[in-house]
Formats: sequence, C-alpha cells, structure tokens
Amino acid sequence: MILYIAGIGAVYITANFVLVSSASRSDQGAAAGVFNVALQVGDSILGLAVLTAVAEGIEKKYGDANLPQGELSGIGYKSVYYSCVILSGIGLFLGVFTIQVPASMRGSMWKKPEASTPTEPSSSHELQPVQSQQC
Repeated sequence: MILYIAGIGAVYITANFVLVSSASRSDQGAAAGVFNVALQVGDSILGLAVLTAVAEGIEKKYGDANLPQGELSGIGYKSVYYSCVILSGIGLFLGVFTIQVPASMRGSMWKKPEASTPTEPSSSHELQPVQSQQC
C-alpha cells in the first residue's frame, strides 16, 4: 500500500499526459474520460479480485488451518505484497522499455529557455522598479 501511495502520483500524471497528448485536440476530453474509467475499473478488478484470489489460494494451501474462515495469516499478506511488487516491476519495465516518447517531447521538461536580452520592455506587464516616495 505504501508503494502504491508513493508511486501513483507519478504514474497517474505521466500516463494521463502521454495518453491525452497523443489524442487529437477534439478527442482529448474523451481520451481522459476513458483513461479515468479504465483506471477505476482496473483498480477494482486488480485490487479486489486478483489479489484477493491470490491471498485466499496461498492461505488455503500454506496457511494456518485454525484461523476462522475469511481471516488471513501472515503468509496471505506476504503473498499479496510480493504480487504487488512483481506487478510494479512489470509496470516499471513496460514503462521504461516500451513507451515511445516523440522526439519533440524528449527532454522538454529540462530544456533551458533561450536567453533573450531585450533593450526595452516589450509590454506593460513586465516588472518595473518601484521608486520610493518620501512624505
């Protein structure tokens, strides 16, 4: 859960940006909506169904038989944790090695703006020095 909380911000924003920016301007709203629905449904299916099935299967095979039905021992929780780590590793691998970033977007976050040396202010919105007034 801690890994999920720590990584979801970066993954969500990056995936949303890549998906929406790859759609045409008129379809960007629909692409964002489909992405959000897929994320919500995917969380429910992966989080509840698959990981619960993993925990229950491991618990039945290797767990403590004296526990009441529906309760997990440490081995059930460990199996879910390791499953999440494996899925995170797969996601990291796919994200690093399979996503093709367009050449126009590569390094755009770290490019330094070109220096310009204006001789006089180009608009009235630029900051001007404040002159102090004495009373």
